[in-house]
Amino acid sequence: PVSLQGQEAGEKIVSYVRGKIEATAERQGRNPDIAKAMVDKKLWLVKLKNGNIVAFRSDEYEKRREADEIEEVIASGGESEAELLTLTTEGAIKYQLAEAVAESLEALLDMYLIVEVNGTRQAMTREKFESMDKDLPFVALKNANQNAVELTLADRMVIFLTSPIIAGLLLSLGTAGLFIEIRSPGFGVPGLLGLLCLSLFFGGHLLSHVDAEYALLAFVFGVCLLLLEAFVIPGFGIAGILGLGCILFSIFFIFSQAYETQQAITTLSVSVLLTVGLCIIAAYFLPKTRTWNNFVLQAEMVSEQGFHSAPREDFEHYIGQLGIALTTLRPSGTIRIGEDRLDAISIGNFVDPESTVKVVQVEGANVYVEEVLV
Repeated sequence: PVSLQGQEAGEKIVSYVRGKIEATAERQGRNPDIAKAMVDKKLWLVKLKNGNIVAFRSDEYEKRREADEIEEVIASGGESEAELLTLTTEGAIKYQLAEAVAESLEALLDMYLIVEVNGTRQAMTREKFESMDKDLPFVALKNANQNAVELTLADRMVIFLTSPIIAGLLLSLGTAGLFIEIRSPGFGVPGLLGLLCLSLFFGGHLLSHVDAEYALLAFVFGVCLLLLEAFVIPGFGIAGILGLGCILFSIFFIFSQAYETQQAITTLSVSVLLTVGLCIIAAYFLPKTRTWNNFVLQAEMVSEQGFHSAPREDFEHYIGQLGIALTTLRPSGTIRIGEDRLDAISIGNFVDPESTVKVVQVEGANVYVEEVLV
């Protein structure tokens, strides 16, 4: 079996298909060992001296060979020189995996019937059915409707998007696009391209029946945690670590489910190197581009050019002085001390206008007052 990308299927898929083929062969009265050897190349298909054709794993094959029980090796198994069983027409008839030869699809349909035997429907040739001489319900396949299944444009797009090279490229471009967007002000083309590439990456694997919805949720959650760490929580702590963990989990999950281990490692390694390279190039060249300079102020305002910061007023000398509340302090408002108008904050209850207040504390530009009963 092969995947949508044309790669050899993994052990889990082979095991599933082997079980289905074996069950089908038993239901049709065929040798299940021959059917299994056509799916699993690790099996040795041999003909024993007693005439039985059986499939063995390598260890069992070695035991039988040493015991001199094997008459003929039909298909080699194992790891290094393994090969799937491939039968010619004559071979299929010889090993009773096929019953007859048809020159066309119409001839094949005319040759077979669907017969119900003991509650189970079986495909059976007319010759075999007539030789049974039993009154069994059957359905003729001659003139049956034929529906050709062809790859749609959507199928071809999914195969293209989930191919190892394209999937790795989409992941790299998507990650690099988000990195450039975070480094630049506003939201523009890099962010849109990054989101588009990541959407195609996860969407393609979703449509190829990989359980990518969990990986997509983990990736989005991880990005949200990183944004929270970058713009809300100072430093780099638990949120950032969890965010990176979720993103890495989503990516590894996709590659482990969609590709063989060796293919996944190779594609992921290339993708990581490409992403790092793109991010380094962006970090180095982006500040030098004209577009970046249009968004970011590059000029320095120094005192030699006439720029001066406003002197910071010292409010410490107001401590202990009395004033009049010009507005209601709830708790902030305006007071007057002598000829000066100050913004003040009431400590305790709200203060009504025209009330007498006293400055009790100053913290930078914040003046704290309390009402004084006169």
